[in-house]
Amino acid sequence: MAKDESGEAPVRTWAAEIVRRVGGAAKAARANGSARWLSERTEELGYRISPTVIAKLDSGHRGEVLSVAELLIIAAALEVPPVTLLYPNLPDGEVERTPGKVETALSAVRWFAGEDDTGSPEYLPRLLHLSREREGMIRSAKRQEQTLARMAARGEPIDGKSWPRIDYVSHIRQIERMMREIPGATFDEFEFNFPLSYPRGHA
Repeated sequence: MAKDESGEAPVRTWAAEIVRRVGGAAKAARANGSARWLSERTEELGYRISPTVIAKLDSGHRGEVLSVAELLIIAAALEVPPVTLLYPNLPDGEVERTPGKVETALSAVRWFAGEDDTGSPEYLPRLLHLSREREGMIRSAKRQEQTLARMAARGEPIDGKSWPRIDYVSHIRQIERMMREIPGATFDEFEFNFPLSYPRGHA
């Protein structure tokens, strides 16, 4: 990256490029939706961004001005993850993560999400991994119990041969025990408020 007369990296150009990138990605994400349409969507969500501001983002003439609140509300209005506006062109498109540091969009997303070990607390990637695993187990447990409940209601036999029931509860509890050992982990122990047992002959 070129230097200015003081020998310092032109961070203002880098900052403006972030805003241009977000504006371009937001414009692409809304397809044929107008600036007024997007403004109305942000107002419905409780944080109005004017059509004028959105038009400036569209044209790349907003300078370096883009608040975190604006990024989040635009992403919510467009129903896309905010990080895809910051770092579009996944996975291999190039972005300048910090002044002078160019890498792929995927690498930037992993850094932003705390999945990159570089510079992150050593426990953060593990916490993210366990959190995703726990979430997947909970979804699977709910699907299994809903299926078993439907089978029981129809009077179908539920046994280890016809339906090999998986003990998701134990798996989830084990994950939660590991999560408790990680500094800063904050979560509510999952409460199983769906059927976990069935009439005799159905479990």
